[in-house]
Amino acid sequence: MSQAREADATVKRVDELEYFHHGAFGRLRAGLGVRAFGMQLVKLMPHSDLYPEHDHTDNDQEEVYVTLAGKATLSVGTQQFPLEPGVFVRVGPRETRKVRTDTEPVELVVIGGVPGQAYTPPPYTESGAALAVASATPRSVAVGEAVTFEGSESTPGSGAERLTHAWDFEGTGSFVETDEIATYTYPMPGTYTATLRVTDSAGRSDKDKVQIDVRP
Repeated sequence: MSQAREADATVKRVDELEYFHHGAFGRLRAGLGVRAFGMQLVKLMPHSDLYPEHDHTDNDQEEVYVTLAGKATLSVGTQQFPLEPGVFVRVGPRETRKVRTDTEPVELVVIGGVPGQAYTPPPYTESGAALAVASATPRSVAVGEAVTFEGSESTPGSGAERLTHAWDFEGTGSFVETDEIATYTYPMPGTYTATLRVTDSAGRSDKDKVQIDVRP
């Protein structure tokens, strides 16, 4: 008598996921073992600004926002859309998007993929991964005015204690090792994409980007 085939199914509860960045983001894709598309659980408290403003111009990924509980506002370019149960929002890759909460918390799933291409998971979505979080102040400066870059919100992966930080300030592909906080002065006007690369003591790396506008 043949044995019954075990179903190809994975089940995870919310409290079984691995969370990162102040506990606001759950590695849902990695927890379920999904390889075909990205999935991330996002849990934001009231008046939260943790969800990063970003687009996907560099990889042509589109995203769908599915709210499980609570309410939030999704800003897409200059428009705003409600995020609440029963509402689904798709955002194209070239649109800048940002999620903010008001008086209520929100719990939502963000699903992403690139049409017609195999999905490549970003390193930070893997279980136990390091996370790079880049910031800069100010992000609009005149030539010769210093910009302060910071990577202190970055975190090492599971079991690692230390991070090294390196910045590519002008988007040339050349990284310079720095402390958590670094300053840089741009000699020419233009729009620059600065990239932070962090590497933890276990050798796991991640990158994050921030755009700087430099006026004449």
